[in-house]
Amino acid sequence: MVPIDYFDVAAERATSRIAIIDGDRQVTYAELTRISHHIGGLVSSLAEGGEAVPAVLFSPNDWRVLAAMVGIMRAGGAIVPLHAESNVETAVDFLNQVAARCLFYHGSLSPQVRKLRDAVPTLRTCVRLDGGAQDELSLDTLLDGPPAPIADWIEPSGNRSRPVFYWSTSGSTGRPKVVIEDCGCFDAVLKVTRGIDVSASSHVSLGLAPLSHGAGPAAFGTLTFGGTVVVMRSFDARDVLQKIQQHRVSEVWLSPTALYLLLDCPDRATYDVSSLRRVRLGMAGVSAERVKEAVEAFGPCLHHSYGQIETSFVTMLDAQTIAEAVRGQHPERLSSSGVSAGVNRFAVMDENDDLVPIGSSGEIVVRGACVKRYLDPSLTADAQRSGWHRTGDVGYVDRDGFLYVTGRVKDVVNISGFKVSAAEVERVIRELEAIHDCAVVAAPDRLRGESVKAVVTLRPGRTITDDAILTHCRERLGNRKAPTSVEQWPELPRSPAGKIDKVRIRAMFWTSAPVHPQPVPHP
Repeated sequence: MVPIDYFDVAAERATSRIAIIDGDRQVTYAELTRISHHIGGLVSSLAEGGEAVPAVLFSPNDWRVLAAMVGIMRAGGAIVPLHAESNVETAVDFLNQVAARCLFYHGSLSPQVRKLRDAVPTLRTCVRLDGGAQDELSLDTLLDGPPAPIADWIEPSGNRSRPVFYWSTSGSTGRPKVVIEDCGCFDAVLKVTRGIDVSASSHVSLGLAPLSHGAGPAAFGTLTFGGTVVVMRSFDARDVLQKIQQHRVSEVWLSPTALYLLLDCPDRATYDVSSLRRVRLGMAGVSAERVKEAVEAFGPCLHHSYGQIETSFVTMLDAQTIAEAVRGQHPERLSSSGVSAGVNRFAVMDENDDLVPIGSSGEIVVRGACVKRYLDPSLTADAQRSGWHRTGDVGYVDRDGFLYVTGRVKDVVNISGFKVSAAEVERVIRELEAIHDCAVVAAPDRLRGESVKAVVTLRPGRTITDDAILTHCRERLGNRKAPTSVEQWPELPRSPAGKIDKVRIRAMFWTSAPVHPQPVPHP
């Protein structure tokens, strides 16, 4: 089936059921289907020769983002998610690379949209989602008349190479790359996101993370089996807990920071969260102690997944394994990323493109249905050698098939040629009960070129001295790997996708060109 088929199968069985809740606004499956035909007709009118029209979604969380997503899929378009906090210059580069044809936006972003229209020549139509002035094309005016016809683009057997999403990588190592998620890949992703052990009638997903990122396809996954998506426009720990209680939420996706804030909410225990069946953690970096707290707070429903934009799901660490590890059965697995999610195969490879033995460290490589291709074919050829996609992550696999991600190939501190993994140091720092989050970066060192610098944030009401952090690291890692200095900040800068922005953190310390000394002997 093509993506819209999954939605229609559910919608035809659940016409009167609530598909989306956004504050006081409730949207049934019948209404969402009707709106999607109007949006799909507009997108289809921009197609040339049956192509997948690149259609941009540029909005903070709003129920109409999901309506536009379904409408674009109905027309066989390619969704171009653009985070509401995207830098305009970076956004222009992204939209020009994909030759964006139309844009659905929220009125709060009108100033940025005016700049995008001027700088992206292929952008022909912009639709404001939340009302607007009389001279603006809006969703309301689009819904006033009959929907335009949608061109026949669906092949009976399905075109698995047709684009469904264009994603932009974070660009932390240079110019952001454009990644194509096609029908074949999206179909495989849905097999994972729809694999939940609740009936459609009782499944309620909390749309907390930005719908412009991974939360969008996750929400669509909920809509493909008749569930309800509760949209949240901003994060507040008490509000999240209240909505879980009010709507009997069964699934929520959380970043580590969101999880920590929920766990540290002073009156968390007063809310009823017994409806939760699956709390998904989609990003690495949660300490074992905080996982134990989460299982105690929310029950044995915690799931962890590992992947990246280019690969989607690679591994899953399921609730049963996590609960058993908390009880003392293979406790080391709390530090793992789990086993294969079933749609990709992973392995570990050395610098010579040879697979390494079990337990040996190297670069994590992936192949399978969820591996995407780059818009630039040369990037695909460079990243996918010897039949495997290079993730840029470092790790190892144990004898039971559990993957342990230990860092990034390039996220290291180079101390006179001795390489220290930032992720390894971060894991040790997170063992401390007072630590909320941390980032380890390279700081300039006149003698050795670079030194290990730790920046931390503390849990509410907790205190710890810099010396205590450094002593803990030296005891666990030795003097060579331990940080030479630490700073406590109120918060860590983050990218629009919610990841810790190490580029900005490093820039705080590299205020001038780094010194490159002559090599010196290791002490």
